[in-house]
Amino acid sequence: MRSLTTIKLFQYYADAYNNRGIAKKTLGDKQGAIADYNQAAQLYSQQGNMEWYIKALDNIKNLEKGFWGLIRLE
Repeated sequence: MRSLTTIKLFQYYADAYNNRGIAKKTLGDKQGAIADYNQAAQLYSQQGNMEWYIKALDNIKNLEKGFWGLIRLE
């Protein structure tokens, strides 16, 4: 999985965690997706990227509610 390789090389690369969260959600791994979105949110916050921090939190909230609709990627 490309995101896993990216994460090993760039452990502070929030987009890799976000993308892997999308992949895990698509594959039905709800808990794995939430864990990756949490890591992405933490990194986005540390980097001062509040737009993507909020999007990651929204993705977590939707998964915790059991909502499996579209993830906003804009």
